[in-house]
Amino acid sequence: NQWKVQNRAVKELMKENPWFEPMTVTLGKGIVQTAAWGLMARVIIGAVLSVTDLATDLYVLKRFWDDGQENVAFRNAQLASLTATFALQLFVVVLQNRNAGPVRMLKEMLIVLSGMKTPWDAYKIAMGKKQEKNTEF
Repeated sequence: NQWKVQNRAVKELMKENPWFEPMTVTLGKGIVQTAAWGLMARVIIGAVLSVTDLATDLYVLKRFWDDGQENVAFRNAQLASLTATFALQLFVVVLQNRNAGPVRMLKEMLIVLSGMKTPWDAYKIAMGKKQEKNTEF
């Protein structure tokens, strides 16, 4: 829309040819979705949001913990949520690495337990690493 507002010629072109604007929007979306920088931006933003979410969850858990008995139910719910999330991730790591050997499995488990699984996967995607066999998740 900004493109149309800033350029009188583009505005006139879009007015005379109503098909032109939807076509350029569709082309732009396709370019962003298939371009390497578009993928990298989505992967990096996702990783940053994931780590930020974990950090805020840990901060809230600490606040509930420091409140003592006042917020026990909230603390326990937060702790249960984090535990379930890590348990599910560890379960997937075990499934995916069951034939990869104990060193590889331990490495992947430590990445999960450190909270850096999403950034680690984002790094691998950004570097163009292909998905390995038996890693469907």
